[in-house]
Amino acid sequence: MKPLELFLFVVLTAAIGAGCDKSAAPASRPAVPYALSSQIVAHFHWRGKNHLATNTEAATLLSVWNTPESAAVEARFLDQLSTAPWRLWPQVATTNSTSDAPGLRSLLADCVQYENYLEVRAATNQPGELAFAIQLPADRALVWQTNLAAVLESLTGLPPERAEKGWVLKKHKLPDRIELIRVGEWIVVGVGQDQNALFADFVARILRDHTPIAQASMEYLLDADLDWRRVNEAFQLGGSVPNELPKFSGQFTGDGQSIQLHGTLDFPQPLNLAMEPWTIPTNLIRGRLGSFTALRGFAPWLGGQKIWNNLHLGPAPNQFFVWSGIGAPMQTLFATPVPAASNRLAEITETLMQQTDPWLVAQQAGHLECATEFAGVSWLGMPFLGPYLRATDNFLHGGFFPAPVGKNGLPPDLLLALSRTNTVYYDWEITSPRIESWFYIGQTLRLVLHRPQLPAESAAAAWLQAQTNTLGNCVSTLFQTGPAQLTFVRRSSLGFTAFELHLLADWLESPQFPLELNTLADQPELQRGRKRPARAVPPPPQ
Repeated sequence: MKPLELFLFVVLTAAIGAGCDKSAAPASRPAVPYALSSQIVAHFHWRGKNHLATNTEAATLLSVWNTPESAAVEARFLDQLSTAPWRLWPQVATTNSTSDAPGLRSLLADCVQYENYLEVRAATNQPGELAFAIQLPADRALVWQTNLAAVLESLTGLPPERAEKGWVLKKHKLPDRIELIRVGEWIVVGVGQDQNALFADFVARILRDHTPIAQASMEYLLDADLDWRRVNEAFQLGGSVPNELPKFSGQFTGDGQSIQLHGTLDFPQPLNLAMEPWTIPTNLIRGRLGSFTALRGFAPWLGGQKIWNNLHLGPAPNQFFVWSGIGAPMQTLFATPVPAASNRLAEITETLMQQTDPWLVAQQAGHLECATEFAGVSWLGMPFLGPYLRATDNFLHGGFFPAPVGKNGLPPDLLLALSRTNTVYYDWEITSPRIESWFYIGQTLRLVLHRPQLPAESAAAAWLQAQTNTLGNCVSTLFQTGPAQLTFVRRSSLGFTAFELHLLADWLESPQFPLELNTLADQPELQRGRKRPARAVPPPPQ
């Protein structure tokens, strides 16, 4: 529930990084009128943890959040994020993080506790404008005035100038103006070029309504919209943004027992999904289920991807199913419907034996072998796992562990959930046992592929272990509601699936946080006595 702090951190860092010339700004230029056609390209509203403590909307979430393991994860997150500017871009900073990072950490901690709101606007051919407001007690408002000024000076070498009820920092590069003002119970921070009309609008809203937040947004625990392509352009962040990246809109609400997420993804082009009828592998699914996932319509997209075509695995599949059992942590299985599956498997096996098996052997990660007990291929030499791929009827299917035997394990309710003609994706899981499953599977795959483990003593790993008996069902559904629009709905204990929680844990423990996952981090490969080439840290945003 902390995307706001991260987004604010990224955009403010972009503004800070642009001031690394370490010289005072020239005299103010005439203000450029802000276009009437300006649009909101991002907004985030977070009610604050303090709000959760006085309401019953998110009782389950709060009960987990108040545990010692969650406190340790929150501390780790704040520690990692607050040191990132000095850790990742030391050439920008004028001082080191040992003295200045605690000041930033204190501000980020307030973003978790107190209600805050961020808005970004952009107009055609004009620089973007950002305004951020946080409602604080008087003592914390004073801390913001001093700490944020000190952090900015540490990173830019430019001291902010005093202004009425706040200060202003002027730089040479876009955006050239960062300012802070205290208005009633709110601290308002603006980032823009010359004069920030959005910043002035925030101040006017607070004076008029005692809040900068629209009433509609007040109904949610967290309300967010993000068009990252427009944000990237507005602030010239320099990142490579995929052309097909959608605009995101989502709202989190609570009913005491669970968190509900409702949102949309709006793509720049029609999706061209192939929404053929479901072909569900009902005869392959056995035993008591702990999760079930179904996805369809993606063949046109996947078939156009270079990474798929380089594998030489034939036409892209259009449906994919994943499920797991209860009681066997490694037992995650999958299937995809394929015409003439046996012939297709023979072609895939030949490709795997020629291209993949030599690589696995060279990496000391086991080897592939044509199975003797069934028509298919097995990945041998894996500790604890027995990955395989085989053909049955018109399905290619496999898994990390032998499939269970017994009666059909697909409950009628799951089939009913797929009855809507516009359902693209459906996922159901009992989250706690899936956390345990992904922990074992993830650590084993990292071991075999010589990737950095999620440290067992880390705060993130301890948090995951503590949730193996606390979380209930998570149900996620994705519908196509327009030629270029997907709508999603989720109901869960914490707002995330088990797999997503593992990704967050892996991300949190990365030495390059927040730029990459720990699993993908470049580290010495001591097992083979050699190192990968060092990956260059991206330059600071300009």
